[in-house]
Amino acid sequence: MCIQCAKGEVSHLTLNAEINYGMPRRLIALLFCANIAIADPGLGSVTIVPVTLPPLPLGVVSLPSGKALNLTVAPGAGAFRSLKDTSRRIWTISDRGPSLDCMVEPAPGDKLCPPGRRGRVFLLPGYSLSIYALDINDASARYAEMITLKGMSGRPLTGIGTSPRSAQDEAFFASDGRQLDSDPSGIEPGGLVRLSDGTFFVTDGYAPSILEVAPDGLVKRRLVPQSMFEVHRNADYPIEAVLPASLAERDAGRGFAAIALSPDETALYVALQSPKRDGSDTEPYSILKLDRLTGQVLAKIAYTLDQPAKTPLDGDASRPNPSRIVEMQALDDNHMLVLERHQAMGRIYRFNLTTNPSGDGNSAPKSLIFSTERAPNLLGRLTAMTLLSDREIAVMASDSALEGVRTQLFRLTFARPITN
Repeated sequence: MCIQCAKGEVSHLTLNAEINYGMPRRLIALLFCANIAIADPGLGSVTIVPVTLPPLPLGVVSLPSGKALNLTVAPGAGAFRSLKDTSRRIWTISDRGPSLDCMVEPAPGDKLCPPGRRGRVFLLPGYSLSIYALDINDASARYAEMITLKGMSGRPLTGIGTSPRSAQDEAFFASDGRQLDSDPSGIEPGGLVRLSDGTFFVTDGYAPSILEVAPDGLVKRRLVPQSMFEVHRNADYPIEAVLPASLAERDAGRGFAAIALSPDETALYVALQSPKRDGSDTEPYSILKLDRLTGQVLAKIAYTLDQPAKTPLDGDASRPNPSRIVEMQALDDNHMLVLERHQAMGRIYRFNLTTNPSGDGNSAPKSLIFSTERAPNLLGRLTAMTLLSDREIAVMASDSALEGVRTQLFRLTFARPITN
């Protein structure tokens, strides 16, 4: 399967992105056609075109060493476009804001966390989480609307989560080493969907949980596992502890990333990013179908994640390191697209929802339609996906909001329809 390069416009865009916007040089590789992806042979070739996004600068932050970091907004944690929509507008949500893992030393002498602490350094602790409307043309896009998420008090939501439950959970620090107060209202944004009346549902990687958000950004309620009501009791919006309690026993940082909406808008599909890596899960790994109004589990659809070769994880090469689900989109009542990612490699599958709705451990079949396996760094770290037409997918890559490396958007155009 050969990925085709669009003539002319790709060359022009790559040049402009490189000079004006500091887009990573790996985009230049798109000028050279090569066998860099694997797809369902029945779909034919795939054309990849980078779409220029306007910059969203946040300013410069200086670290204790004096190193200055250029910060930008990084939308692309999730993406959604209704299949009923006739426009080429997609909706996307920012990540939790510019931050660094405590294990990362951005410059010599910049030890930003106490020794041995697991956590993240938030370079702009007051960063406000927002949803963006993005209008896509052939090779460029523009931000048409920004909706800031806010609580009942009117205060914007931040990307800082609740207090760590254990040493395995992340703590939160400022760039000067101060531990930040936890925020029972804060979330790590994942996926989002939008109803026909403008209401959003947004997933959270911390809890895991789901926020219902009014068209103006006001959080109307947050659905959390039954065992986590007390953790979020003081949130700036109503809490409904209706999700299965077992969801709270996930690995740190592996809450909900993906969410999908049924065509009739009555149900939501969610899944933990991956099963527990120590193998202690008592139930098969499943995609959950939830009643949109009550949060009740309507079905558990067993799903088998790709299991790459065992790799060193936290110093233990014997522990499995599976892929994770980072995005989903329902195509109809029976099928959805699922984006899995393992490190920098992304794979898009078409998944049959109806083969095994009971979740008894026998996974329903999935078929690969696109993969970056032969060139895992070409498109970057895929974080979002949505369908633009019956043969076109938009994917977003959001490596970091630091040093001018921002969200990238690509159009994947297949020779034949994806939805059949």
